[in-house]
Amino acid sequence: FAYDCSRIVPIYEGYVLQFNSKTIKIGGQHISSNLAQNLEKIHKISQKYSKFNITNLEDIKRKYVGVEGMKVGKSSDENIEYKLPDGQILEISNECITGCCDILFDGLIKNVNECILKCD
Repeated sequence: FAYDCSRIVPIYEGYVLQFNSKTIKIGGQHISSNLAQNLEKIHKISQKYSKFNITNLEDIKRKYVGVEGMKVGKSSDENIEYKLPDGQILEISNECITGCCDILFDGLIKNVNECILKCD
């Protein structure tokens, strides 16, 4: 899990209701793919996701996406500078960083609602 899918698991009074859980086929690889597409579009990088250095993508995700990214302390209108191994510097906007995670929330309310309705 987490690489290619995520789970929605209802918890009631501290108990995990495993049989009422739901797996959705969206995970970390989808965030990486969205991030790579955003970077390719903004910076006109000729490499495609399959050839894009996955180490760079994972490093950007680790540093700037999610909870750790919030600790960086950049304001929402500031760009982040990321230096690639070849010396090229990418300026990454906050929209690019936060936009790559939007895929996780597509249909989230519907899926959570389905899990809750299974509990009745």
